[in-house]
Amino acid sequence: PFQTLILSAIAIIVCINFVAWGGIPRGEAVPVFWIGVGLLILICAGFGWLTWHLLFRRLPAGHRLPTATSAPASIRLLIATLLGIASLYLVVGGFWDEVWHRQYGLPFGDDFFWRPHIMMYFCFGAVMVLGMYSLYQLMRAGQGTFQQRFRANPILGLVVLVAAFLFFALPADPIWHSIYGEDLSAWSIPHLLLFFAFASVMLL
Repeated sequence: PFQTLILSAIAIIVCINFVAWGGIPRGEAVPVFWIGVGLLILICAGFGWLTWHLLFRRLPAGHRLPTATSAPASIRLLIATLLGIASLYLVVGGFWDEVWHRQYGLPFGDDFFWRPHIMMYFCFGAVMVLGMYSLYQLMRAGQGTFQQRFRANPILGLVVLVAAFLFFALPADPIWHSIYGEDLSAWSIPHLLLFFAFASVMLL
């Protein structure tokens, strides 16, 4: 649809501007850098398509719109509590990480297992475990196709999608560093993906 093309074009323009803001390497690394950016954009577009397909796309002919369902109150409370704790710890861990870098100036790569990062890894791990648990709930209690199951309980569906996005965004950052080296700024594309994941967890 025309609206989809317009939104996609706007998203790509915004992404490219963020890339320029975050810093572009010079010399021979430039073509490889843009290949990496294009690959990340394609993967993000794939997640966008998957979200649209599961939650918004018109169901095929003969597939009825599912009746909205809700997980038991105890499960909803558990998921909400753990997501809330993870959101709080992500904010604390992010500021803690930045302060420690300023205070101690630990060289790039040597900070992988230091305490602020361990706190953030715990949060990411909790969200991904919740995503797998939410998928289990959709498969156990839902009926019909994936589209019907996700639309019967869209909140659990969004938890699954955000967790799946984290499975992509987390390894993307160290892979990016291994190819291009240290970031020119904190606003590199892999970091923006993580920030988007942060915000998604908080909204959920």
